[in-house]
Amino acid sequence: MNTATSVNLRKLQEQLDRKPLDEIAMLVQALTYGEMIELADAMWKVQPEGSAVTQENLPALLHRWSKSRSAPAVNGSQEPTSA
Repeated sequence: MNTATSVNLRKLQEQLDRKPLDEIAMLVQALTYGEMIELADAMWKVQPEGSAVTQENLPALLHRWSKSRSAPAVNGSQEPTSA
């Protein structure tokens, strides 16, 4: 059997079973109060000047905040770097 083309079924099933929103909720619950303040401050700073946060613009705000971070690639192969 050619190992280069073999598929790890357990890893594939884990990826299919992932629920990113649940993962985000767990990460937010694990934040310290100081980290929560830092997150809120960073998100506040990336909102467009003079615009209120609304249900309509919140997704774009979250996207801008995520792009402003120097986070590792989403593929999970890299460890987070400390600032």
